[in-house]
Amino acid sequence: PRLAALPPHDTRNTLLRLLHARPSPPLPPERLAVALHRLAATKELKLRRIAEAIEICLGERSVFHPQVLAVVLQQLADMSPLPILLMRSVLLCLRLSPSLTDFVLNTILHRLVTKQVWKVPELWEGFLRCCRLFLPQSASSLLFLPPSQLSRALEQNKDLRKPLQAHLDALSSRGLTVSSQYRSVVFASPPADAPKEPSSSTH
Repeated sequence: PRLAALPPHDTRNTLLRLLHARPSPPLPPERLAVALHRLAATKELKLRRIAEAIEICLGERSVFHPQVLAVVLQQLADMSPLPILLMRSVLLCLRLSPSLTDFVLNTILHRLVTKQVWKVPELWEGFLRCCRLFLPQSASSLLFLPPSQLSRALEQNKDLRKPLQAHLDALSSRGLTVSSQYRSVVFASPPADAPKEPSSSTH
């Protein structure tokens, strides 16, 4: 915690010294990244400062090449409870290493569904943002959600519905069976906005 609470310049220098220590770092890079995610925000240590320290760490590409980033993400996704900055780091890793896209969509997001990611608003928002950014590839990740949560996701993000409909149609055209429950959710008419009651005027 003291490391992340240092002034930004000192935090960066300290992290870089740790990552590039010779003959070997005192803490393996992936363990350092996971440890930063375990930090709890306090009055003295703001969440923003923890996020900045994580970004410095993961952004050191000579150390955090795609294979190491994948290990970090897998370990984070297996944690209980899930770290609050997990989806921020997922999106950061995808920006740094686009080659991780398939791994994130097919492994990390699916793992988060099994851990009921929708129960943590910050993580759920990041999950849906990730799905929106990577449509249509993320369609299978969305369809891994329970029908009730998929319905909720479509209500909150109307732009997801058409790509999912196209995905289900493509599956059907290839002769693949699609659950009628999922079809009914995806092809359901979005709820109309409630009509406004006319305002009564007093004379």
